[in-house]
Amino acid sequence: MLHTFRFINRPSHAARRAKLITTVALVAACLSIFALRPRAAYALPQEFAQKLDRFVQQSGATPAMRVFAEGRDLLDNAEWAKAAEKFRSFVASYPKDKDVDAAYFWLAYALNKQGNREEAKAYLARLFREFPKSTWRDDAKALAVEMGDPQAVEQGITDKGNDEIKIIALQSLFDNSPERAFQYASEMLKSPTTSARMKEVVVSLLGSHGGRQAVPLLLQIARTDTDARLRRTAIHRLGEEGGESVIDDLRAIYQTDRDPEIKQQVLHALSEMEGARAKEILLEVARNQSENMQMRSMAIHWLGERNDSAFADLSQIYDSDRTPQIRMQVLHAFSEMNDARAAQKLSEAARASDDPALRAAAIHWLGERSGDAAFDELSKIYDADQSNEVRMQVLHSFSEMQNPRARAKLLEVARSGSDFKLRAVAIRWLIDEGDTQQTIDTLTNIYDSEKTPEIKSAVLHAFSESRQKSALRKLMDVARRDPSVEMRKVAIHYIGESRDPEALKFLEDILK
Repeated sequence: MLHTFRFINRPSHAARRAKLITTVALVAACLSIFALRPRAAYALPQEFAQKLDRFVQQSGATPAMRVFAEGRDLLDNAEWAKAAEKFRSFVASYPKDKDVDAAYFWLAYALNKQGNREEAKAYLARLFREFPKSTWRDDAKALAVEMGDPQAVEQGITDKGNDEIKIIALQSLFDNSPERAFQYASEMLKSPTTSARMKEVVVSLLGSHGGRQAVPLLLQIARTDTDARLRRTAIHRLGEEGGESVIDDLRAIYQTDRDPEIKQQVLHALSEMEGARAKEILLEVARNQSENMQMRSMAIHWLGERNDSAFADLSQIYDSDRTPQIRMQVLHAFSEMNDARAAQKLSEAARASDDPALRAAAIHWLGERSGDAAFDELSKIYDADQSNEVRMQVLHSFSEMQNPRARAKLLEVARSGSDFKLRAVAIRWLIDEGDTQQTIDTLTNIYDSEKTPEIKSAVLHAFSESRQKSALRKLMDVARRDPSVEMRKVAIHYIGESRDPEALKFLEDILK
């Protein structure tokens, strides 16, 4: 039996690829914890803005705090120079205030935003010296590390109680002294006191900043570490940074490891590599009929991401392999390709596959191409095929296409198709995919001119699915005046399902 699919709109090609990547985004997440790197160039980072707002609200409406609040507003508007002067005036006017430590911090923050790092460091030094127990110390440490203060970076990396500051410090050290950063990173990975999360960040930083010297260490982690998550992170980074030199190592990991997630990560890492050798290994997995089905499907997916360079190989797999799951995956790969040959393969499967599920999938993926060529092919299938299930799938594909000719075809079937079931389906998808006043007007015309009860009932159901007020009012009109008692009953039923106040009042009036 050929089932009609209801597919959610797919995200963009780039978004799908990003979602499938199993890399760890922990570095960026941790670096943003203290919000030292703004998300927008001209605004105070949200985390700091919220913390500063809470601080001002909790401190009361004293004269000193009014000055502080003015500084807060200037920071929030990215007026760094004015903010610095406002906090400078706070420090000068209220040197004994309980919140001077906070003023030091925000003054340093504003000065740093202007590029005046030396003066910013001086105020942070005063905060550390004069307020050893300040609640702003950790933020100040992170800011000092962010500014690249050598002493702060060294202290941050060896800080035993704050992974976030360690992460920022290690990032800064990689930016300024990769060799020293590599030494620290190696020691952190060996240390039993380093948290699992910290190790994951270290591996990510090694992969993105460590260069060729990091490859042996990443390979060691990928092969032997007891933490599977850390192994996957290392494999991902090897795929991004290792190049051709690590392909054989990755292949060996794939062949010997029994963890499916590790094997999947290896396949993804190979997909990140552009060379022919990586493609050969993916093909080897995709073709191997004794290989795990999930791994074969994943290899085919990544081959499809290479676009037309893999078309001939995937076509050969489709023609020679009779496994439904594999053929389905190949068809999906064809749907991802901007290649006329791939579209032709989809058309062939849509027309003549002896597997109903494959036909349905091919019709759906043809519809996702949306162009005139895809519409012409689907229209030919609709006109030539006598199976209502095939035709329903084609109509559904028309409803998914961003193509005015496809919508016109739906309207044509809805108005005058020879099969009332197909007409009813076309009516439903007209409202599903285009709930506009124009659609309501079209359906109203169909209802008023139609004699077949099944079609009139389908139109009333479409009205019940609409958010247009005119659709509800047409239901009311039918309920009041239609000569068919059955249609009036159907209309009242759908009005009863509405939560619109106007519908409730209408029902109350009927009962009076």
